[in-house]
Amino acid sequence: MDHTAQRLILHLGEGAVEQLTELEKQSLILISKWGCDGSQQMTYKMKFENEADSDANIFQTSMVPLQLVYGQDKKILWQNPVPSSPRYCRPIRIRFVKETIDIINEEIDYIKSQVASLNESEVQGLSVKHKMLFTMVDGKRCVGMWFHAVQQIKMNPLYIYAVLLTAGCVGATVQSFVDNEIAPQIIPNAPAALAKVVYPSGVEVHEGNELTPTSVKDMPTVTWDAEPCKLYTLAMTDPDAPSRADPKIREVHHWLVGNIPGGDVAQGEVLTAFIGSGPPLGTGLHRYVILVYEQPGKLTFDEPRICNTMRKHRANFSIAKFAAKYNLGDPVAGNFYQAQYDDYAKILSQQLSKDSC
Repeated sequence: MDHTAQRLILHLGEGAVEQLTELEKQSLILISKWGCDGSQQMTYKMKFENEADSDANIFQTSMVPLQLVYGQDKKILWQNPVPSSPRYCRPIRIRFVKETIDIINEEIDYIKSQVASLNESEVQGLSVKHKMLFTMVDGKRCVGMWFHAVQQIKMNPLYIYAVLLTAGCVGATVQSFVDNEIAPQIIPNAPAALAKVVYPSGVEVHEGNELTPTSVKDMPTVTWDAEPCKLYTLAMTDPDAPSRADPKIREVHHWLVGNIPGGDVAQGEVLTAFIGSGPPLGTGLHRYVILVYEQPGKLTFDEPRICNTMRKHRANFSIAKFAAKYNLGDPVAGNFYQAQYDDYAKILSQQLSKDSC
């Protein structure tokens, strides 16, 4: 991890580091994902100390750095542009053993113990903490976690769900969506990755950070690890309407765009025009959730078209039902922030004065 941190800092260059305050230089966090997998190969007649060992099977644990963030707001200093590509993949441990459920669970327990004892990396006067997410999983690892859970707690379903959720086996890999009661309360499973959401005011969305309605009043730029040949749907919704304590008109949707080619939101089909956040006075913090879904193909939407002066049709929306209706599956990316009343809420309320465009 020290070497990875050093390489990233070197890649960023002195200019990126110099812009940080002394306090920010001590607040860096490198967020990475990790996982393990096995494979078979031709034998190369390598000599081992134990003659029973063979190079016919390889079992490898790897990690991929995702983001380097800093400060209380977790501002992004570096982000992996291709998190699903092997380009930044780095091996942690290689073993010449056959992949079995016992080997999988043994490796997971070992790596988790190593992660728990990680120290900060000191790089050129910077202090880099490490956050490792166990999200690189496939079916065999999920089966291994399932059997491990069964053996440990004798089929307690809630504990098994928690184990599989941690392993990423039920589709949730952005833990903050679970911690903030977005999954499974609003959507069945958390998104597979974070989307980057930046507003023209300069503020950026960071997994539940608090932003002001004034700072998020204009349409943001949303980016994710999009494939150029795929089509996507983008949604932004407020599940806390009129308040989180009494969400009787849950959800109010603020933005809905379908048939987005690749990651080019501007070329998508606008179903609901963007509006910013306008939580009413005295209703506390609202969660604003931005989600990206991969479409199975080009879709014909029969939703009412809503412009940015319309209040009608925005309330009592369900992104989960919308996704099910169009067979979108779980979101591939997402992010969310929180906001409470400021004076811009009055302006937005006056803007939403029409029943039709």
